[in-house]
Amino acid sequence: MDSKFNNRLAGTMIIIALGIIVLPSLLHSNKNIVHDKFVAIPLAPELNNNKREISYLANHNQKLPSNSLEKNIVKSQIDQPQAWVVQLGALKNAPKVLEIVDQLRLSGYSVYTLPSIPVEGQITRIFVGPDTSKKKLQLFLKELNQLSALNGQLYPYIDIAKIDAE
Repeated sequence: MDSKFNNRLAGTMIIIALGIIVLPSLLHSNKNIVHDKFVAIPLAPELNNNKREISYLANHNQKLPSNSLEKNIVKSQIDQPQAWVVQLGALKNAPKVLEIVDQLRLSGYSVYTLPSIPVEGQITRIFVGPDTSKKKLQLFLKELNQLSALNGQLYPYIDIAKIDAE
């Protein structure tokens, strides 16, 4: 009697297990499949306004009076640097660069490095500034040299963002 009951129990369990596995796939066989339609984006827009601009420029081509005074003013402004920086040093040791930068920032100085994230083995320059007053930076130079144990030098500030934009 025991083996008959065990056989029926095992058979019932197998049928229930198959029902649990197979029935959900049979009941959900009609799924709605959604296919996304992708539209290709053109690489460059087509411009048809070129003819209009060229004809406008051809009709209104006039020479402007040249003023030598303006040229002299522009040249003198370009020759004089607008801001100054102190380059403390150029190091290849990235942890040392970060240590010096943190020390100077805690002392209240505006410090930046090129490249902005130091890479071990690659030269990283440490700068303090920029500032419009050359005299102010010259006064800070001795204190900066003591804090960083480096020999800083004063240079005209060159904005890299402006150079990259040109």
